[in-house]
Amino acid sequence: MDRWSGACVVRWNSACVGCQDNACQSRWGSACMGCWVSACVSGWGGACVGCWSGACVSRWDSACVCGWGSACVGCWGSACVSGWGDACVSCWSGACVSRWDSACVGGWGGACVGRWDSACLGGWGSTCIAC
Repeated sequence: MDRWSGACVVRWNSACVGCQDNACQSRWGSACMGCWVSACVSGWGGACVGCWSGACVSRWDSACVCGWGSACVGCWGSACVSGWGDACVSCWSGACVSRWDSACVGGWGGACVGRWDSACLGGWGSTCIAC
């Protein structure tokens, strides 16, 4: 994940998610996905994706997305997204996104987000997210 070339999302240059410059998302500045400021997405402040406090997405409480609660993305409950339950994103069972079978998004199978081939999103290919 987070490679350095191609038409990816979550790499380290402009127009991406996961990079470190001004024209991207998931960098270290404001309006980011994956950065570490309060005005970002996936940072450490409020209204974030992947942060650890406030009204975040991907933090670690029950009122978040991708945390450990029931309505989360990245949490570990059955009613979450990106957890371990049936309706999750990035979990390991059921109708998940980012799990590891062929019926998922973000796993290792076909039509996935986060897998490692050129036809995916989130892998190492040209039209990936997190590749």
